[in-house]
Amino acid sequence: MEDLKFNSDDQRNELFIRLLAEHERKLARYVMALVPRIADAEDILQESKLVMWREFSKFEEGSNFNAWARKVIFYRILTYRKAKKKESDRYVFSDAFYEVLGE
Repeated sequence: MEDLKFNSDDQRNELFIRLLAEHERKLARYVMALVPRIADAEDILQESKLVMWREFSKFEEGSNFNAWARKVIFYRILTYRKAKKKESDRYVFSDAFYEVLGE
């Protein structure tokens, strides 16, 4: 059987997949805690994963993946809230409240 050797891109991709799988449940709970509608939360999480994949070159290996991913998700939630706010101004909580909750 032939030995498979990974180039740096393959290793980086494998690292992303491993870290995402390890933290996925925590990240899903984070989104669900901040977004009232489950369908919207699922969409935000999916979009966030795509952003994380595209931006993974900016992640420093050995640093806190969960914190990095939550920051990406948080900005996706803010984008979602701004879009929803345009549809309706019925939000009870301020952006500052969500920022504190996000921390």
